[in-house]
Amino acid sequence: MKPFRASSVDILSSLHGRYGGHIRLDITIFRIFHKLGRCYLELTSLKNIESQYIRNEIVERIDPEFISDPSISPEISAFENAQVFV
Repeated sequence: MKPFRASSVDILSSLHGRYGGHIRLDITIFRIFHKLGRCYLELTSLKNIESQYIRNEIVERIDPEFISDPSISPEISAFENAQVFV
């Protein structure tokens, strides 16, 4: 059995720097995520709960295939993919 291997790079601050107010306010993490030979965009957002004590997060992994950019690939590092994406 192969050991679990994953790597990621958080790009939310870079996206805020580039796109400012166009980023949804509920997003807390936006990263390029590599896992088991696949590349994903990983988005973590807060779920609206009407309680000051409960904080739920929703994590979505999206295949970046919709971007149609062959430069984003699991064959290069998550860091390199982050540079291409931003």
